[in-house]
Amino acid sequence: YVEMAFTFARKYAASDRLSYSDISLASLIPRLISSSVCESIQTLDLSSLNTSKATSLGHMFAYCTNLTTLDLSTFSNSRVNDFTEIFRSCTSLEEIKLGTRFVMNNGGKTILSGMFHSCENLVRISGSFDTACAIDMSYMFLGCKSLKSDFLNPFLRKFNTSNVENMYAMFAGCEAYSIDASSFTTEKLTSVLLMFQSCKSTVIDLSNASFEKITSFMSMFQNATDLLS
Repeated sequence: YVEMAFTFARKYAASDRLSYSDISLASLIPRLISSSVCESIQTLDLSSLNTSKATSLGHMFAYCTNLTTLDLSTFSNSRVNDFTEIFRSCTSLEEIKLGTRFVMNNGGKTILSGMFHSCENLVRISGSFDTACAIDMSYMFLGCKSLKSDFLNPFLRKFNTSNVENMYAMFAGCEAYSIDASSFTTEKLTSVLLMFQSCKSTVIDLSNASFEKITSFMSMFQNATDLLS
């Protein structure tokens, strides 16, 4: 078991560039925990970081407010089941490269809650994104104001939501012209509270959603005043 949660997170100041090379995860962890790294970092070179034994990446880059791009294409996350708020409030982040080994189907129950929360300048996410084991997508894209329909909708169409139970505030504050959730499978979904709160979208497609277990749709579209259909 290897815990990488809060690795770079919240209100620290250090150099504007941080790199790790030729170093194993086991020897890296104590240094990361004791290092003062976050708000001043502009570039991260993680190409030699071994994540093969990690089980949690929760809050790993949270509040790294000066990062503009992140290349995680070398990450191997076959054991990770917790991505809670991994990029939360990376307010300058424009692109995230996940590569082909950023796999989330590990046979367990995966948490994606708040994954891109308040990434207000994020426009693109590239690479592999397997959500087959995801059970929690609450506030996943909350405040992602710069994600446009031409990227967001093809991205969402690849989602496997068959095991997802929670979509609380998933798209709250999004400003994409349209949100295509027509491919979402919702048989296990129990919470849609505030799911589209304050969205600026005019079209939201939920045409194939069944919502069988939902007992309350209260505030699902709260303040989504631009919604036409």
